[in-house]
Amino acid sequence: MLHLLYAITGTAVLFVITENIWRSKKISHESTRKFLHIFLGTFIAFWPFFLSWASIYLLVLVFIAGIIVARNSKKLSKKFTIFKTINKLDRQSYGEIYFSVGIGLTSLLTHNKYIFMAAILNLSIADGLAALIGKKYGKKSVYTVFGAKKSIAGSLTFLVCSLAILLFYYAVSGYNPNIFMIILLPPIATFIESLSSSGVDNLVLPLAILIALKNF
Repeated sequence: MLHLLYAITGTAVLFVITENIWRSKKISHESTRKFLHIFLGTFIAFWPFFLSWASIYLLVLVFIAGIIVARNSKKLSKKFTIFKTINKLDRQSYGEIYFSVGIGLTSLLTHNKYIFMAAILNLSIADGLAALIGKKYGKKSVYTVFGAKKSIAGSLTFLVCSLAILLFYYAVSGYNPNIFMIILLPPIATFIESLSSSGVDNLVLPLAILIALKNF
């Protein structure tokens, strides 16, 4: 129960920090939203190291319920910038819901904490940094995939981050490095991310990483 309290408190602290950053107006809403995506996702990636899987299922359900309420609550949108941004950005994108569902399905499909960690770190760090770097430095290298705008700078950022996460996975898990996975998985994950639009990469990406690490 104490560990569950740690997870809830840590999540609440990240939301409070994000809310305060948004209110300061020093960083754009979209950039601060990605800040939450990166740091919350990274925090969640390590939940299996101190939380039971049942606790993770419970928290994911709470997240999904909270997002649904936020998307449909005008009162919350008026009071909290974070909910206003969710409503504003997610009318055409279900990124936050896909994010939570992707985490939930990953936790259901594997009880290997290292595979879960690698999958969610790709979802949080690689995907989040790719969006930030792509937006800032990729304006002159934009390409379109199924209507979604991507950039070479963003895709390269994702590729490098995904490779670093995979090497970290082998280092901390103690598993023998698979050279074919090291060579092939980061480019394949980058390709999957580039094909995804409307936030669906938050669902597809961790599942693709999970399937690869679990079966090869």
